Amino acid sequence: EEKSAAPAAPFWNESKGGETLAEIPHQSSFADLAEKVSPSVVSIRTSKTVSGGGQMRVPPGLEPFFNGPGSPFEEFFGGPGGGDGKEFQVPSLGSGFVVSSDGHIVTNNHVIEDVDKIEVVFKDGTTLPAELVGRDPATDLALIKIEARSDLRPLPFGDSGTLRPGDWVIAIGNPFGLEHTV
Repeated sequence: EEKSAAPAAPFWNESKGGETLAEIPHQSSFADLAEKVSPSVVSIRTSKTVSGGGQMRVPPGLEPFFNGPGSPFEEFFGGPGGGDGKEFQVPSLGSGFVVSSDGHIVTNNHVIEDVDKIEVVFKDGTTLPAELVGRDPATDLALIKIEARSDLRPLPFGDSGTLRPGDWVIAIGNPFGLEHTV
């Protein structure tokens, strides 16, 4: 004879209505915030000159494949024993944001490290040259400066110490060259 099983309790609780657990933002979109701060978010374009010459470091015993005649790498590293010294411009992209009305912009150190040229591109397409002011590899931060425009809108720094897990945050930038991604 089988015993009838007691009904299983659900493994979650459903709200019965009434009291809310926490305030929910009154709008379901970050569009207003993104629109407000986007003019202060910039693309950073950099370039670095590298030489196509020199000896490649390859595992012992594989030198003939990499540096020998007919090597698939000969175009970039030259023939046997090294390259022909050709120089190439290697571009890179990053993001930053305006922090002062006099043209200071914060970006990442890895974006501007060892580059020959820095350009800042605003949302409206305006492109301006920038100079490195300072950088800190340990925190991966860098400060660059452009000649101030009259319409610069600096973003204030927040206090990350006041954030808690579960707070709303957004990131705006240019990952993979996709400008002004929110």
